[in-house]
Amino acid sequence: MVLPYRRLDALNPSDEELELELRYRKNHAFAIGHGTAVAWEAGGNSATSVRTDVLPIHRVAAVSARESQLPILTLKRIVDIDHDPAVMDELIDFISTYSEWIRGQVAATDELTNRHTEAAGSIVGRQIEARDRMLESVDQLRADKSLRVVLSIAMRAMREQMLQTRFIETVPDTVQRPVGFDTENEPRFRMFQLAFVLVALPSTVDSRHQDRALVDLIWFPTGGGKTEAYLALAAIEIVHRRLTQATQGGGTAVLTRYTLRLLTTQQFQRAATLICALELMRMKSGLLPGTSRFSIGLWVGNDTTPGNEDDAIALARKLPGHPDPHNPFQLDVCPWCNTKIIPRGGSDDVHDFGFKILGKSIVLRCPEPSCDFSDQLPVEVVDSRIFEFPPTFVLATVDKFARIPFIEQAGALLGTGSYAPPGLVIQDELHLLSGQLGTTVGLFDSAVFGIMEMHGGCPKVVASTATIRAAQEQVSQLMSRKNSIFPPAGISEDDSFFAVPSPDKPGRTFIGLMPQAFTQATSIVRAAAAFLNAPLHADFNDAEIDAYWTLVAYHNSLRELGRTAVLLRDDVPGLLANKRNLGDRERLLDVSRNVELTGRANASDLPAALDRLKRSYPDEEAIDTVVSTNMLSVGIDIARLAAMIMNGLPKTTSEYIQATSRVGRSSVPGIILTYFRPGRSRDRSIYENFHGYHQALYRYVEPTSVTPWSTASRKRTLPAALAALVRHGAQLDANGDAYDFNYHDWYVDEIKDLLRSRVQIADSRETEHVENQVERLFREWSHRVDDEDEFEYFAGADTVPSLLKNFGENKDGWAAANSMRTVDDEVRIRARFEKDED
Repeated sequence: MVLPYRRLDALNPSDEELELELRYRKNHAFAIGHGTAVAWEAGGNSATSVRTDVLPIHRVAAVSARESQLPILTLKRIVDIDHDPAVMDELIDFISTYSEWIRGQVAATDELTNRHTEAAGSIVGRQIEARDRMLESVDQLRADKSLRVVLSIAMRAMREQMLQTRFIETVPDTVQRPVGFDTENEPRFRMFQLAFVLVALPSTVDSRHQDRALVDLIWFPTGGGKTEAYLALAAIEIVHRRLTQATQGGGTAVLTRYTLRLLTTQQFQRAATLICALELMRMKSGLLPGTSRFSIGLWVGNDTTPGNEDDAIALARKLPGHPDPHNPFQLDVCPWCNTKIIPRGGSDDVHDFGFKILGKSIVLRCPEPSCDFSDQLPVEVVDSRIFEFPPTFVLATVDKFARIPFIEQAGALLGTGSYAPPGLVIQDELHLLSGQLGTTVGLFDSAVFGIMEMHGGCPKVVASTATIRAAQEQVSQLMSRKNSIFPPAGISEDDSFFAVPSPDKPGRTFIGLMPQAFTQATSIVRAAAAFLNAPLHADFNDAEIDAYWTLVAYHNSLRELGRTAVLLRDDVPGLLANKRNLGDRERLLDVSRNVELTGRANASDLPAALDRLKRSYPDEEAIDTVVSTNMLSVGIDIARLAAMIMNGLPKTTSEYIQATSRVGRSSVPGIILTYFRPGRSRDRSIYENFHGYHQALYRYVEPTSVTPWSTASRKRTLPAALAALVRHGAQLDANGDAYDFNYHDWYVDEIKDLLRSRVQIADSRETEHVENQVERLFREWSHRVDDEDEFEYFAGADTVPSLLKNFGENKDGWAAANSMRTVDDEVRIRARFEKDED
């Protein structure tokens, strides 16, 4: 009999580690290899045999949202809440199913050892808290007719969005969705999506609610529907704001932030369909009388979208007549009818393009004449128009907020004009805000949220992730708020009520490879050739061949990606050609059927690349290979992909889970070959514990580290944050208003108090240091104003003295970065060699 291998963190566990130990108490590792992986035959808490396993294979079961046929999960039924009292009873019945599960959790704690009693109590306590928040939501809905109307209209918009999305996917050549389309298959919420809406509803619609300052963190496996959950909450906020705040309810209601531009672009298309549904309801239904136009804006940087209308018009005028026009607007298709905004193959007719030039202005439109948005789409992608007409729903990369101190009009998105500040801030893929990027974002958020607070705002914050550890510490550092994770975990890792393993679904199969007698290049060539050729030799139908037809090769760096790209272009086709000469049925590869997904890809090419990836076998243009860095691991939802080579283990388990979850999302099992480098200690260690690691992947997720108030971070970012707070918080917006700064004015003390309160929550040890630095910077600003005849925030190439300067500029001023990723100085090093004296 072999007993479980003892984990080091079991000796002095933290509270979170005790909870993880409890939840994964059935997942034991019985051996660790030395230069090899190991496997075992186990039964309960012991193993009967242990063996070496040089090519380990481990199947990870699919995790799915719990299914239910309760009528209340259909959006059409929730729409009835404004006039049918029975809907309230159905909501209570829905919550009762969760309450019954909690009672089972409480009963299960009686069977636990004393070591885990306290941890189990904490877990069950969070479950009860989530249940009570749902019940509070129902009580509030019973008492408030206007809130029921808000929920009804918002869910009507969500239903329209889901129906329209399904329509354009299933009937691609028809523009107008017929009345009664697919009514036998009504759009439904997953259980956790409706539960999350109920949990967050009271604190979303009431700015004085006790949970308003709580970050509600959606923690759910990838592909589980997190986006729809927070889109539903966004719809509620938008409708509630319009119906309750009159003219102030215009402007930006929802601010959604992403870390990668590809993720932003793809999510933009989905959110835009919801905004189109709301706009059609405003124009046609009479449910939103007297409200201003709904719109959505994409604010991601001028390498991706135009900065002003002159640039946009110049780019647009080059498109007609071009044989291969590139889309400068990032909107690939009409979000309502799926018509191409820029016709594939080009056209000489300007009416075939999705834009309309009106004098010195430009608006986006659907090129299809019968589309409801053929005149104008409710979409803004030009920076200057986004500031002039603040969109209802703004999607942005976190990088863009570093530009706030430099842009006079940027405060319009945060409530500095005639509209109220945003009421909802959504941070997608929270786990990516780690390390240097998270540190910079955390400090600069003191300015972003501070500006909203100085204008009377207190936004609700929702975040989402599939992988996180030490969430409270990270959220506290990043946002100076407490957090609540939903759905709360269960006392066993395989059941959180809303998410359960699905052994009958394909899941993903992980294969470990650590070759020690071959070079990396040889191993990759042979593995890639085998992967690419296998679909032709297996007894598959076309759908199964298609799933494995496109091979995804994931890399940790551009250097490694470049090597693989060369091998896929030269060596792999050569190996397949040699086999073909021997009479075997081998696959023909084409270099043109390769897609690269990296940060160096041209932004205008990304939507087209995603579109190419959707082409299926036996289409001659179906992609052979995808080479990617971590751009792949967030938000890429291409269901047909099922084969991946992981070329080297990612630096974190979180990244490993996120990247590998991009394959195997359909009805075909995903297969991931993980190539472990024998010379890297972390790779070797995990390979030697292959089965133990993969049977409890989420347990191995590492806590992220962010230190926004550290000395180095403050030196780099605090000056720009102060400039943003004064410029937009005190409404000294114009460039020359920097000269009007007055140390004795009201906003100086307010900014000091605001920053003090945030740093006391995030890192109280740094409070005094922050106060001293803020005081010194404000004094310095005041002295410079006194010494100059004119003074601007940023003078660029001008000779006018300015408060800010670019990093590396040789002039007076505070160095400020234009991007939150510009966190390290780049130094060019050239090696010098002494000549031989012989």
